[in-house]
Amino acid sequence: MWTKKYCLATITDLNFLGGTLVLIHSFLKHNPWYKGDIVVFTNDLEEAEVALFNRFPGCRIEPVDPELHKRTADLAAEYERFQNRMGQFYALNVFKLRGYDKVLFLDSDLLIRGSFKDLFQQKGDLLVCGDAYYYKKKLRDPITFHKVSPKEAEGLETVWTDTFNSGMMLVDKSILTDTDYQDMLNMINVAHFRKITSSHSDQMLLNQHFRGQYTLVSSTYNYRFVIARQLMDQEGIDYDACKAVHYTARKKPWVPYHAIRSMSDYPEYRKSYDEWHKDWEEVLQQIK
Repeated sequence: MWTKKYCLATITDLNFLGGTLVLIHSFLKHNPWYKGDIVVFTNDLEEAEVALFNRFPGCRIEPVDPELHKRTADLAAEYERFQNRMGQFYALNVFKLRGYDKVLFLDSDLLIRGSFKDLFQQKGDLLVCGDAYYYKKKLRDPITFHKVSPKEAEGLETVWTDTFNSGMMLVDKSILTDTDYQDMLNMINVAHFRKITSSHSDQMLLNQHFRGQYTLVSSTYNYRFVIARQLMDQEGIDYDACKAVHYTARKKPWVPYHAIRSMSDYPEYRKSYDEWHKDWEEVLQQIK
């Protein structure tokens, strides 16, 4: 019997190691149907840290593509804003994976709370969730990727209203091609980013390259605290109903000062914090 070949992919480093372990643990816990591979891209884990992933069936560690790393380093040397954020570009490494029908990319700062089986059954080259600008009805300049006011938009030939967040992407084999990957690599250069006024990295490149090829799906697969009200108003999704929560920016539950601030800012954060740490404790029990 023929079966589809799937892959779950993410990126990590020492700062995100705990987040990555919880991501994979929580995904497998809530998706017992999943029998595909797991790929973790990294450049800085030692042998002992790599061994922590051996408990996950089908999991392997792969280095970041040297050309992707070099291009990102060259960009960071020119633009200070990328010096501590080079790893954000490494999500593009997913598009070098071959031999899969679908690849699910998840940022390492997600906690999985439900099944993704329905998402895998949906059709589309690239299934993603709208970003905060999309839910807040803000406009982006397609060249600078920055917010523009309605008045400024009148002077532009095109504005974007439906940009996506790159923290969750279900990628079909139709765009897992050498051409797609190389085209995005070529965009990582000083000249291209000279036009960019936004601080975005991989998310901006992905929105530009796959314009017209992606499909927006429910943010139940990529819940974010900063748009909690919009998700409830527009999709009827609250925290309890979401299948994955994304701890974007400074909301990491494994960083104390992130957690302290987030508990004050977001009513749902305390429950989510407890859930993340429950899964973290389960990971630690497996390590013993």
